[in-house]
Amino acid sequence: MVENEALQAVVEIDQWYSRLIETKKTIVENIEQSRKDGQDRVSKLLSNLQAVSVDIQGLVKQIIYEPTRMANILEELGTIELDLNKLVITKKLDLPEIIPKGELQLESIIGLTINTEGLVQSCLATPFDDSNATEAEAAPINLSSCDECSLTDESLSADLISTTYPVDCLASDGFNVMYTSTDTSPYIIAYCHLGNNEGDLHRVWHQPRVVDMIYWNTIGKFVCATNKGVYTVQYNNGKFKIQHTIQSNTWNDLRVATNKNDLWVWLNPGKRGSDSIEIYSNVFEHTRTIKFGGSIPDSFRRGISFSVANKCVASINTRPQNNGEVVQINVLDLDMKRLKSQDLGSCTGLVQIRTDGYNRFFITTGQRSIHCVSVPGKKSIIAIEYSGNTIAVVNKQCLAIGDSNHDLELVEI
Repeated sequence: MVENEALQAVVEIDQWYSRLIETKKTIVENIEQSRKDGQDRVSKLLSNLQAVSVDIQGLVKQIIYEPTRMANILEELGTIELDLNKLVITKKLDLPEIIPKGELQLESIIGLTINTEGLVQSCLATPFDDSNATEAEAAPINLSSCDECSLTDESLSADLISTTYPVDCLASDGFNVMYTSTDTSPYIIAYCHLGNNEGDLHRVWHQPRVVDMIYWNTIGKFVCATNKGVYTVQYNNGKFKIQHTIQSNTWNDLRVATNKNDLWVWLNPGKRGSDSIEIYSNVFEHTRTIKFGGSIPDSFRRGISFSVANKCVASINTRPQNNGEVVQINVLDLDMKRLKSQDLGSCTGLVQIRTDGYNRFFITTGQRSIHCVSVPGKKSIIAIEYSGNTIAVVNKQCLAIGDSNHDLELVEI
């Protein structure tokens, strides 16, 4: 992880310098073009002035006075004088004194007091075995390209953060979390600072109930899905700015997911004939519609929660098995071609999937475990203190897990 972060930092620095060099090149080219245009203009004035000088010398040598020719010379001199007066050289340079800074630190993103008396859990790793894949899929799943080595056992630090209100939907901006609560009347949205135990700042939510919520780092806003469309919420210094970005009166249900470039809106999941995935740009312009069928596996279409990374998209579904329920993950590339399918284990039906953006997915089960699936790669199980229903990834290093009560469980990976 440290090596990847360091390499990514170097790539970002190189990209920054490349943009700076490209900007310098453009500015120098523009200045050079202006210099050439100016020289051409001055040369033309000098040429006109030389022509007028020749006319004056010719007029002086003649004995007969020619008023028309004299008037033409004076008019030409006036034109040259006017052009000279317009020739003003202005230099505009905006060169900010900026010294770029960059560093890589190994530290905990969130300053938490770790309770070592029973809250430290184990990460139980299992090989990625495709023998549990659903038999309903006709086409076999090729996992040969995946790294199936299991994770070694590693300690996980956990802590509990009390929230002012019961947690329904949950998302993180990389520092803290925003959540909705339907246990109040009217509904509210609240922002919880993970580093302190002060009361959560909140405001009344007059819009339709939020059924799904994520944070879109590209635009710096929370994205809330409702049956009347999509809203964004920007939190800043205790204030919530709400905007209705995508409007609809025909959606019965929806889920949302984002990667670096796009917003994915899954309309009417589970309702065949009216279900589809609509994709929007970061300015909420509709760019693409994904219709189910064809090469898209039916097991993916049965998904009740989904998440999208920069190179793949995953959904999870549940089905009855042995007097209980089993959760299954299905992963496709962004062209909706199947990459991976796997039964993860038992669940209570309260399941949700989120990603850290680097093709690693985390799945709640409604039980005291979180599944972690890497693509390509391995599967691991993270034991947690309490049953988890909703989940948010905090800075790709810490998970915030809600259980519909007044507590968030934080698990630092």
